[in-house]
Amino acid sequence: MSEICRLEETDGTLSYLSYLKLVVIVNYPNDLKSTKQAMQILQTEYNSFRSDRKNWQFSSLSQTVLDAASKRAGKIYVAGLMAFIIAHLNADGSPASINNASRVASRLINDNDKVVFKIPKSVNWEIKEKRIVEDSQTIKRYFREFRPAAQICAANALIGSDPLQSHPMVKPFPEMMRFISTVLYYQRLFKSWPGTSEWKLWNIYHECASFGESYPPFSPSEEQLEYIRS
Repeated sequence: MSEICRLEETDGTLSYLSYLKLVVIVNYPNDLKSTKQAMQILQTEYNSFRSDRKNWQFSSLSQTVLDAASKRAGKIYVAGLMAFIIAHLNADGSPASINNASRVASRLINDNDKVVFKIPKSVNWEIKEKRIVEDSQTIKRYFREFRPAAQICAANALIGSDPLQSHPMVKPFPEMMRFISTVLYYQRLFKSWPGTSEWKLWNIYHECASFGESYPPFSPSEEQLEYIRS
């Protein structure tokens, strides 16, 4: 049974923690207990941030949780690349097979020596370069591990990370809205395919999902499509 994440507050407005909720889910897609605990920690951090923005920084406990989550960054990157390739490899819009997607992902990863990641630290970001596993069997294993959050992974792969000048606790409103629209787009796409019920996709839900008209989802560029289809 798929888990549900509602992005609205009790009054129907979009939760200010919406983006952070998606970050938590993509890190713990198969562990509801850890997801709930991490969300509680981030809720406390956000309340602390709002009360004293000038002096705020992550608590030692929060930083420990974030450091542990950052170790999954490479796996999440691979899962996102796989989800993106499955969605866009075939020009006719049909989903690519996991085997074909893993071969393409392996080729793309092999083309890049290392991948740059942003790790949240205190009140800013730390940049790290990581070498990513490139054999297709491991790539498929990573995708299966994180595919319950495939719609979030795919959005991350398409959009990329936040700019360096952003704050670890705050994503600018327009960017957050378009990110959510992109997540919902991939969710609708993946759920429309036969056979994806075994993915056990999280159901990311908002009653006013029509905000996608004002904040349309990001779309892959011709360069991105040519890159994976070449």
